[in-house]
Amino acid sequence: MTLIDDSFIDNTATGGVGDPFAAASGVGKGGAIYVLNDGVNGSATARALFASSSFGGNTAADAGTATTNPQDNGDVFGTLLVDANAAL
Repeated sequence: MTLIDDSFIDNTATGGVGDPFAAASGVGKGGAIYVLNDGVNGSATARALFASSSFGGNTAADAGTATTNPQDNGDVFGTLLVDANAAL
């Protein structure tokens, strides 16, 4: 995913209820951006061109505290790179 001058404000991620056969219910990660990169189901990254995106008031029910890549917080789950020297 490529982002340019984006803002993510007051988004929420909550975990879903699993079905009777599920081992566990889902978890809420990355209130604004969820980038799947688990080495099995996906290997994605997100890239912000020129400057980081703006985040404010986002929440995730099961957010961690990591603010460095790979991130796990109320705003981002996964890898969000900033390319300040990008060329279009």
